[in-house]
Amino acid sequence: MASSFFKIPAETRYFHGALALYAALSLGFALFSQYVLGLHPCELCIYQRIPLGLVIAVGVIALLARKLGFPALFLQLALFITEAAIAFYHTGVERKWWVSGGCSGGSLDGSVEDILARLQNTPTVRCDVIPWDLFGLSMANYNFILSAAIAAALTVVIIKRLKQGLQA
Repeated sequence: MASSFFKIPAETRYFHGALALYAALSLGFALFSQYVLGLHPCELCIYQRIPLGLVIAVGVIALLARKLGFPALFLQLALFITEAAIAFYHTGVERKWWVSGGCSGGSLDGSVEDILARLQNTPTVRCDVIPWDLFGLSMANYNFILSAAIAAALTVVIIKRLKQGLQA
């Protein structure tokens, strides 16, 4: 019974694939916005990309591995909660609900010449400025809404799977 509980059925593996596809599309849109539309990311935007990359990796591995254990769903849930938390924090910074000390600009390490060279060659992007919005919502706002919704859906899937496993 325990060994069958930890085997992921095909529909759950495809669920991992769908999560990986969503993360790839989100990351692709972020990169398209950066390199094609010229919307340079701030520090918090970069942080939001990390969980998405990990969701892709976990999703692809879970999709390909026929006997990947049930804990992969917990890992995906943790990644989407992390993604939602970073996006919520970024939303708060953008909406001026709180101040982020880490998003004020570049480092002051190095000589004066090094600092000047970095300032001239690096676009400065503040986390508290919304460079793009759709219907009054920024990319961080949409990221929070979608990541929180996916985390909620994952929670439902996990609870349902746990109940099925406990009843079996």
